[in-house]
Amino acid sequence: MQAIITHFIPCTNFRESRVKAVCEAGSLTLGWNHELNQDENHHACAVALQTKLGWANGFYGRLVSAGMPKGAQCHIMVPDVAGAVMEWARTPGDHGGNPHCKTMVRIAERFQAVYGEK
Repeated sequence: MQAIITHFIPCTNFRESRVKAVCEAGSLTLGWNHELNQDENHHACAVALQTKLGWANGFYGRLVSAGMPKGAQCHIMVPDVAGAVMEWARTPGDHGGNPHCKTMVRIAERFQAVYGEK
């Protein structure tokens, strides 16, 4: 898993303010959207890079963000473990008996009940 770091780039005489998202696999710069607040602009840029790299599907999980020094933000993809286990349980095939009796599936169901994961 790679973290996505976003940082604000102030305007110059030639360009408007921007947000840049960077990770080991690549980078992307978006113009500042004045209809969004600071956190929303950083998140939108991280999502755009995530989409560009093909990481926006459910396999990689949801994007979780946190602040860093000097106004930068760090974004990581947190896998939906409970959802993955439930999806496995619902797929046809031999899971070694009733998959809903398996410990991992019961844990995933409890996780979903407590944390609201889908």
